[in-house]
Amino acid sequence: MHRQYHLLGTSTKLSLLMFTSFFLQFGCERLVIENKSVLVAVRAESEEISVYYVYEGISLRDKKNWAQSDLDALRLAQFQYLPSNAEFALEFCEFGDLRFFVDPARLRKLCADRRMTIRNRTELAEAVNEAINKASRDSMNDVDNEAIQNGIRTTHTELVRLISAKSILAPIAFFRSIEVICRILAEYDLESIQRIRDATQADFRWLRFDSNSIQLVLPATVQCASEIVGKSHTQDWLTDLRANISPIELSQCDEGLVLKLGSNERIIRLQLPDDGRYATTGEKKVAQLAGSPQPIIVDGKAESVESLALKFILEKADFRPWSDISGKSSVRAKFGGMVGGKALLLKEDGSNVYISSDQLATADREYLKVLTNSDNDIPR
Repeated sequence: MHRQYHLLGTSTKLSLLMFTSFFLQFGCERLVIENKSVLVAVRAESEEISVYYVYEGISLRDKKNWAQSDLDALRLAQFQYLPSNAEFALEFCEFGDLRFFVDPARLRKLCADRRMTIRNRTELAEAVNEAINKASRDSMNDVDNEAIQNGIRTTHTELVRLISAKSILAPIAFFRSIEVICRILAEYDLESIQRIRDATQADFRWLRFDSNSIQLVLPATVQCASEIVGKSHTQDWLTDLRANISPIELSQCDEGLVLKLGSNERIIRLQLPDDGRYATTGEKKVAQLAGSPQPIIVDGKAESVESLALKFILEKADFRPWSDISGKSSVRAKFGGMVGGKALLLKEDGSNVYISSDQLATADREYLKVLTNSDNDIPR
C-alpha cells in the first residue's frame, strides 16, 4: 500500500500522508462504503478541533467474504494507513463510539457515524512538524536534489498508473487527491528542492493552524511558487481536489506554497466515495453483523445522513454579527436552523431572533446559503 510513497524519499512523503490522511479512517477490503464524509470544525477561539465521521451505504464487497473483521475495524479508535511513525498523533485525539444506524431515505440504508476531538491543536502541530523534520532529515541524508526531484516525478507517474489500473484497495478518491498534490510538486525546480532540504534542518513548520483553517506550507522559491500558482492548469487541478476536499485554496507566500483548508464561514469537508462493486445480496448479512441497527429518531422523525451532518455544522458554528438589509441593525448570534421559512438566530444571551433571508444583508444571505444548501451537505 505504501510502495508509491517510498519513491518520494523526502519531507513530502510524511507531510502529504499526514495532511491528507490524518482525519481519514478507511481500508476495508470486504466492505464497500458508498461514501465516507469527514466534517472538520476548526474554531478560532478554541484549541480543540471537532471531527464528525459519516459512513454512508455500507455493503458487502463480495457475498462470499465474511465482513465481521472490517466492521470491527471501523469501531477502532485509530487512523488506518497512517504511517507507523505517525501513530503518536493518536495521543492528541479522543474518539467517540462508532454508531451504526439506518437511513430510511437511502437505497443502501446501513450507515454509521462517530465523533472525534483533537484536544490541543498547537501541541499536535508541534509534534507533527517535529516528526516530519526528523523523517525528512533521515531520508535525505544520502540523496541529492536531482534524485529527489526525479523521485517526486516518478511517484506521480506511479500514482497515475495505479489509479488508472484501479489497483488500490482504499478509495481511489483519496489517491487522486494525493496525485494532484504530487503533480504540483513535480513542477518544483532544483532550487526549490533545496529549500525543502534546508527547511528540514531549520525545524520548519509544515502543518499550521490559522484561525478557522488548516494549512500545509511547502517550501519553494518565490519564483517557482508564483509560476505554479499562476498556471491555468493549477486551477484545474484544484477543481479536481475540490470534488473531495473543500474549501481548499493554493496560494504563495514568502516561504513557498500554502495549501489551505477551511475558511471563516465554511467547515472543512472531505469526501471519499467508493465506486467498487458490492453484493446487494449481502446487505442484510452486513446489517445483522452490525447489530441490526434502527433509524435514529428525534422528535418522532428518522434522522437522515444530511440532517445529522447539518446538526454538527450548526453546533460548531461560531457566533458572528448578522446585519439586516439596511445595515443599520446588527445582532451577534449563530444560526440555529430554518423555522417556518425564517432563519433562527441564537444570541449569546440565550434569546432568539427570527428573520427572513430576504431581510438579511447580502453577505449574510450568502452565508445562509452555505449553511442550509449545498457545500456543507453530504451528497448521496
